[in-house]
Amino acid sequence: MDKVYIVEGQTIGFEDTYSAIAGVHTTEEGARKRMREEIDSRCIGIKDQFEEQFNDEDYAEDFEDYETFEEFWTDWVDGNFVTSDYWRYSDETDFTYVVFITTRTLED
Repeated sequence: MDKVYIVEGQTIGFEDTYSAIAGVHTTEEGARKRMREEIDSRCIGIKDQFEEQFNDEDYAEDFEDYETFEEFWTDWVDGNFVTSDYWRYSDETDFTYVVFITTRTLED
């Protein structure tokens, strides 16, 4: 039996939820790559804010363990994985961002 890996993203707010399938893949590797792309897409505002702070001397102490912003961002994303197939982050504005992979078995 063949399997497909479905990547889904959700942005959950107090009054609304936006949910969409981000991709369907035939390999786990492809789904994990798409999962990271979906995290970047859903969290673009957060990423931009961190990048501004990374380049601001007033926040230098917050980023002293990182040589590059990409290194920081990868570490931040990795720190919000609940499991290898489920990523979640809640910010101070009461938004929750969730990206996950579900596996489905295709039957003949």
